[in-house]
Amino acid sequence: MRPCPATRSTRTTLLNKTWYFINGAGGNKTANAFAFEKMGHAITMPQGVFFHPVIVSNGRDGKPGVDATTLAVTTAADAADNIYSFNLR
Repeated sequence: MRPCPATRSTRTTLLNKTWYFINGAGGNKTANAFAFEKMGHAITMPQGVFFHPVIVSNGRDGKPGVDATTLAVTTAADAADNIYSFNLR
């Protein structure tokens, strides 16, 4: 699987520990972190998690066969014809 271009962009700022913590390892938050949390929401996972956006097509049978949240296969026969954006070139 190819890396998502966003992992190399400035959109991953929240994953940078030195952006969130003054010393980069926990403790006191930076002014950036306070400003973000004031305008947005609290960052409850300081190390962050980056999710790759995925588009799924249910395939010809019209049945997803996967959990909508985790994309874990729930019915293998239904999922067999699915098309996932991370598999496309």
